[in-house]
Amino acid sequence: MAFAEDFAPFFDPRDFGVAGATFAGNSVNGIFDNPAKDYSLGRVGISDSAPSFMGRTVDLAAALRGTTITINGIGYTVIDNNADGTGATTLELEKS
Repeated sequence: MAFAEDFAPFFDPRDFGVAGATFAGNSVNGIFDNPAKDYSLGRVGISDSAPSFMGRTVDLAAALRGTTITINGIGYTVIDNNADGTGATTLELEKS
């Protein structure tokens, strides 16, 4: 028996979600995360970010590597699409 869950409440903009992310001309809800990553190479410090967007697989299935998504007015390029098999997908992004 396949797992079937309605993930829409998890990505509700009134809670943790972001409204108005745009992918393929459609507005999609999801959770945007952009944590800073700090690396240390001896005395040299390097900072980077690792943006990601998690949403319903049904909304993001076509978000393949190289496609773009706009979140909060900023364009990002998909570098990986990680569907978890339960109906949720996390897109790994880089700023366009």
